[in-house]
Amino acid sequence: MKRFVALFVLLGMASSMVLAQEKTGTTTGGPLTVENCKYGPDTCQKPYVWREASRKDHVCVTPQVRKQTADQNAQAASHKSPNGGAYGKDTCKQGYVWREAFEGDHVCVAAQVRDQAAEDNKMAKSRKACHK
Repeated sequence: MKRFVALFVLLGMASSMVLAQEKTGTTTGGPLTVENCKYGPDTCQKPYVWREASRKDHVCVTPQVRKQTADQNAQAASHKSPNGGAYGKDTCKQGYVWREAFEGDHVCVAAQVRDQAAEDNKMAKSRKACHK
């Protein structure tokens, strides 16, 4: 019975580790090889994590950029023009542009944030742990 309980506890801990890795999109230790990509092809090299500009956005970025992206998403409505405009409800207030982290990303941000998203997209493949 003790062995069963110990095994159950170990499996629970391993499951928690997998969930944490899937949430951040990172791999733990070891060489970055195909064998180390058991969390999928979107696994990030350390210290990178998924940007998550949307639920399917697995571009690898620094933890700081990930936090900024979450903050931008939370503030998205406050940067849109309240009266609409040339782009309807997606029209940004003056001084803001679409982030364009992915096709259809119309979160309004400062121009340098859009540049950062474009640079992160350009570097995406080199930050993955699992290169094909």
